[in-house]
Parts: sequence; structure tokens; C-alpha cells
Amino acid sequence: MKRNIRDIITFVISAVCFGVRTKLIYNTGYFCDEHNLSPDIIYGGNFYSILDWIEWGLLLIICLISLISLIFSVVRYRKKQN
Repeated sequence: MKRNIRDIITFVISAVCFGVRTKLIYNTGYFCDEHNLSPDIIYGGNFYSILDWIEWGLLLIICLISLISLIFSVVRYRKKQN
């Protein structure tokens, strides 16, 4: 049961981090559109803009891995109950 709770907490935290990062990327795009700028200017260069997208992708991967771990944990717990 402790593993299930840990997996739920891990998934919730990773999903919240992914959601916050997604909202920040959306707001950056919106700001760029409104003020006729590019994300490179906001982030300080192309390298940092690429790093921003890499961070977003890694958060997505972490979120998916924690979801898969949560699903397997719940399945194992239900098998133990039977």
C-alpha cells in the first residue's frame, strides 16, 4: 500500500510540474505573438530556447514513466488482494 501512495504522489508531482511548464511555454508564445518577439530573445539565445524544449520533453517522459509505474503498482496491489 505504501508503494501505491508513493507512486500516486510521484505521478501527481510530475504531472503538476509538466502542467506548469506547459503553461509557461504557452505564455511565452503568447507574449512573443503579442509583442512581435521571438522566444530566442526572451530566453537569451537559441541554445536556451532549445534547452527549454528539452526540459519540457524530459518532464513529459518523467510524467509518462510515473504513470506507467502507478498503473503497474495498482495492478500488482489488486492481484495481491485476490
